[in-house]
Amino acid sequence: MKIKFVIFLVFFSLSSCVRNLDNPVDPESSAYEPPSVTILQPEEGDTLTTNAVLVLWEGNNPRANEFRYRLIDYSNWTEWVTYNSVLFDYLDDVSYRFEIEVRYKSQSDIKKFVRNFSVDAIKGPTLKFYKLRNVVGIDSQFTVGVWVEDVSQLKRSKFKIDFDSVKLSLLSVDRGAYPSERGVEQTIAFNPSTREINTEFSRGISGSGEIIKLKFRGRDKGVSYLEMNGIEITDENGEIINPQAERALVEIK
Repeated sequence: MKIKFVIFLVFFSLSSCVRNLDNPVDPESSAYEPPSVTILQPEEGDTLTTNAVLVLWEGNNPRANEFRYRLIDYSNWTEWVTYNSVLFDYLDDVSYRFEIEVRYKSQSDIKKFVRNFSVDAIKGPTLKFYKLRNVVGIDSQFTVGVWVEDVSQLKRSKFKIDFDSVKLSLLSVDRGAYPSERGVEQTIAFNPSTREINTEFSRGISGSGEIIKLKFRGRDKGVSYLEMNGIEITDENGEIINPQAERALVEIK
């Protein structure tokens, strides 16, 4: 009886140590398949007409896959996660590179995949903020540009800046680079009590670029939105346009 029991223990121990040679997530298995991911949307090279973009992907083995990702110049690498989508909002009208890494849970074999896309959401003639999303620290100073977008012979502009004064302080209002790059002189009048900005150019300017540079300081943790209200754009013929502008987000950490 003892001999049978010993044989059983030996057999059980050996069988428990034998690897499953048909396991596709075991690197030492002959059936091993490296981790991979398919980015379902957006497609490579897409130009999207919205500033909120949903990125959707699918792993080759959903029960075993883990992912981490980042959007260059927007977010840092995440922790390892198991979900398969993310929404990026407050995207500027620029080109983006999305990077995602995939592995099997707690394993060291990591593969990287990339998707490039562009955003072209804001149509002119109008004004816009750049950047639309800003993450800053308390007491840190940062700048947000006010850009013209697809204007023709812009001669003057007027607008009011609104934000949460508990969260932010506006330190200065300066000229942007776009007019001077075109040899155009610019004057700025800023009323601190109403936060109204008036700017005028020596001659009409066309196209897209930064005309105002706003410097802020983060005062308190939380979220504040930057908004331009009461916008008036006047061209050289005196025609006035009253467009709406996308608001910008400031997160103070």
